Amino acid sequence: MAGKLGQITKLKGSENYQGWAIMAKAYLLREGLSEAIASAENTHDRMQEKSLADIILMCEYNTANHIQACKTGFEA
Repeated sequence: MAGKLGQITKLKGSENYQGWAIMAKAYLLREGLSEAIASAENTHDRMQEKSLADIILMCEYNTANHIQACKTGFEA
C-alpha cells in the first residue's frame, strides 16, 4: 500500500526541518526509495527521479526554489 504524500506537512524552512526530515525519510522508505536518498550511485534513474519529485512535492514553493536545480533525490 502506498503512503500518502499529502499527510506530510510541507517543509517551510529551518522552523520545521527536523520533524519534516523524519516524516519525509519515513515516506521515502515506505515507497522503496531508501537507496535513492542514501547515495546517488548504483540507483536507477527512475528511482532518483521519483524520490526527487516526492521531495519537491513535500516542500512549500519558497523552499522548493532552493532545490529546483537538483537532478536526484540524493542531491535534494
